[in-house]
Amino acid sequence: MDHRLEVADVFRQHEQEFLAQWGDTLSPHQRKAFRDICACRTAALGARLEQCDHCSHQDLVFNSCRHRACPKCQSRARDQWLATTAQELLPVPYSHVTFTLPHQLSLLALQNPRRVYNILFQAVSETLLTLAADPRRIGAQIGFLAVLHTWDQQIRPHPHLHCLVPAGGIAPDRSRWIRTPRPRFFLPGKVLAKMFRGKFLALLSRAYRRNKLRLCGTLTAWKRPSAFVSRRRVARGSTTGHQLVECIGFHSHGPEITQRSDALGHGVDGEVLRVERFRDLFPPERRRDGRSCLRAR
Repeated sequence: MDHRLEVADVFRQHEQEFLAQWGDTLSPHQRKAFRDICACRTAALGARLEQCDHCSHQDLVFNSCRHRACPKCQSRARDQWLATTAQELLPVPYSHVTFTLPHQLSLLALQNPRRVYNILFQAVSETLLTLAADPRRIGAQIGFLAVLHTWDQQIRPHPHLHCLVPAGGIAPDRSRWIRTPRPRFFLPGKVLAKMFRGKFLALLSRAYRRNKLRLCGTLTAWKRPSAFVSRRRVARGSTTGHQLVECIGFHSHGPEITQRSDALGHGVDGEVLRVERFRDLFPPERRRDGRSCLRAR
């Protein structure tokens, strides 16, 4: 059986050349990711002997690195996460709501990741819970799943939060389930964006006044940032949540570079990595009616 070209093969073959050119610019985390991917499932990490309970056949299996960026390890982690999360879904329609920070704040997030991402989660949580509890909107207590994603399709800094939100919630007295007025529509995007922008700015300004932000270089854009929120339409039915969990799982447990064989190829001077768009990884036939990952009107 022919060996499929893998990311680790490219890393190992060009390791010395890469480190000679870029080694001084790598952070400790990036250097560890590179080292772990190179060593994953090789003798460098040791091995274990597995034996069949029935025929006593034995196999020598090399240990994995389990690094977040390793395409070999994250495939299994994603499958496990999808199976666990799917069991927690309710038999109701779901909406996919994405809160995105403007690109002017990317550098601020890189310099203050823990602080900025905590503010992002808090602002999103307060926005969704406050608006959903408003009797003029839904008038219910909701729950939601939020997943942070920090890069875009070209692996550039792009902090945003994917939220899986049910189309309804529990009444304040916990006596019944309250549906959203429109099952395929959660809340108006402009309303979500306005409240999220205000809450994020307030939290960010408070962190600045308390000297909690590390500011290096010219970071003036953060004083008047704007934020954008997108809503994605979903189809009716109890399986809608499963479709969205699959989309979010791709973001939360997908490595920066995929292990798909068709993403790797041989160029004139060696291997080539091809950047793929999300729409190519999830073609229309994998999106319910071709609409579940489209922006709502």
